[in-house]
Amino acid sequence: MNNKAFLLASDYVYEDEDDGGLCINFNDVWAWALAMCRPIPEDKIKEVADLYRKWGWPGLLYWETLQPDGFTKSEFADNNRFIEFVRREEDLIKRIPDSNKRAYLEL
Repeated sequence: MNNKAFLLASDYVYEDEDDGGLCINFNDVWAWALAMCRPIPEDKIKEVADLYRKWGWPGLLYWETLQPDGFTKSEFADNNRFIEFVRREEDLIKRIPDSNKRAYLEL
């Protein structure tokens, strides 16, 4: 399955009817009654799909925080915990790419 089809198979990403691009549905995610879709640029589809494969919904939340105009924090504590979890793990993977070395690492 290609990355676009993979993302569309999730409950979180849909195809924009106007331009055919992909959007992440972030309605009521960053604040109550906030209707929001984050377009995924064509050149970022693989990056978003990789984060979703690794982390699921928390990976999509984390990706939003990396966008220059993205939200960095949610009104909801559980979303913030998801973001911080992925951020810590992604940072750890960058610092120690070898999963064997990370396996028993106590933090």
